[in-house]
Amino acid sequence: LANQFLKEGIKTLLIDLAGVLVEGYDVSNVIACDVLGAACTTEKRFMGALDEKPIIANAKNKNHTITLEQMQQIDEVIEEYECNFLTMLGHRSLTILYPSALDKLVEKCEGLGDRDLFGVEALKGKIVKIAKKSASGS
Repeated sequence: LANQFLKEGIKTLLIDLAGVLVEGYDVSNVIACDVLGAACTTEKRFMGALDEKPIIANAKNKNHTITLEQMQQIDEVIEEYECNFLTMLGHRSLTILYPSALDKLVEKCEGLGDRDLFGVEALKGKIVKIAKKSASGS
């Protein structure tokens, strides 16, 4: 979607969620403080809600049969897929917040050298294949 916005000349802001986690910030506070310009503390806490505890939603559910090794394999496949989008990084209309994890991805993608990029359907297939190893016990 970001790539399409850039093709249309729309100023686009990406937040590297892994980079936000590295900093120890809550993503909703990053949006309020850095994107919307709300009054915030230096710790990225919204001044109007200092007493409020963040609501944990959309968190990874641990009720599954996928192993940690399989989760790591899935993460690697997703990162490889994300290499498809590195061409947009130099676009003049793109701003990236907290890019520390993205910087590591760039290094990893460059280390892969020439390889075939794959689309979202292939990504789904690779993830399903990894997940089925758990279900079949193989």
